[in-house]
Amino acid sequence: MQAKYKAQGLRVVAVNLDQKPSDAQAFLKETPAAFDVAFDASGKTPKAYAIQGMPTSVLIGADGHVISMHSGFKPEQRAELESQIRRALNLKD
Repeated sequence: MQAKYKAQGLRVVAVNLDQKPSDAQAFLKETPAAFDVAFDASGKTPKAYAIQGMPTSVLIGADGHVISMHSGFKPEQRAELESQIRRALNLKD
């Protein structure tokens, strides 16, 4: 999604919660991310958004307000999630 909608303003940021930065770096070395990765060993980010499970996607609008939250991921949900992104970017479906 980052590559597809970056020009329209989408920015994907993953939040890594590993306690040790070396664990996160080892994972990212084997599974490189094509988007920004923030590190939050203290776990403040999931608390701030009341995250219940991982992975959770939070779609935040340009105004900083949460548009939607989605826990887990199944391939058949991809179209609906992309539709939410397109609406947030004011793009026609």
